[in-house]
Amino acid sequence: MNPDFQKIGESFVSYYYNIFDQRETRENILACYHAEALLTFEEEQCQGIQTIRQKLCEKFKMGSIHRVITKIDCQPMYDGGVLVYVFGQLAEKEAQSMDKPMGFSHTFVLRSTGDGSFCIANEIFRLTIYNFAA
Repeated sequence: MNPDFQKIGESFVSYYYNIFDQRETRENILACYHAEALLTFEEEQCQGIQTIRQKLCEKFKMGSIHRVITKIDCQPMYDGGVLVYVFGQLAEKEAQSMDKPMGFSHTFVLRSTGDGSFCIANEIFRLTIYNFAA
């Protein structure tokens, strides 16, 4: 197991959101993905760079994002990868309304590429919207 798992996970999260959260650089995030990566975004599953690109760069309509991270939890995996769980809040920077920030949870499975870097093999993103019983 990789002893630097926490540093790897935190560095990755910072890098990922710095690119993704700016609408004009969002498409550059695709370089972080394994060619056959699997993404579950809310309820939609996408596999492979082209379908992930369509979801994140074409169908995802949110502009630039303001994000506050509450916590990043990381675990080493037996194969040298890193499991990363991110919890926080986000809001669209350009939003004209007075919408409150939305909570989110985001999970990444990072796999070693063998040259000291990592790529996303699996990813799950979910807004934390609660439905309270009446």
